[in-house]
Amino acid sequence: MRDCLSLLDQALELGVSEMDSLAAGDVDQASEISGLRKNLIDQALACEVKAEPDVIRDKLMRLQGLQSRLTDAAKDLHSSLRAEINRSRKEGVRLAGYG
Repeated sequence: MRDCLSLLDQALELGVSEMDSLAAGDVDQASEISGLRKNLIDQALACEVKAEPDVIRDKLMRLQGLQSRLTDAAKDLHSSLRAEINRSRKEGVRLAGYG
């Protein structure tokens, strides 16, 4: 089994990729990356700790902050998509009035 710290590092790297996907509006890729990141974190939490607790705590805190930023980015994307759908609906109603 891989080292717990390297698994957490990989999860952090995937989180950055997930953030990039969300920023680009690629929800499918972000979802796929999220699943991979979850699996890495699960593996890291299940393995035997061979590092200083402070080092692991630091990485987990960084993951927590990253998760918070990812959640905020997803909420922002959701809001913008909702607004775009509402604009599209209103435009459709407006155009239907000409028919």
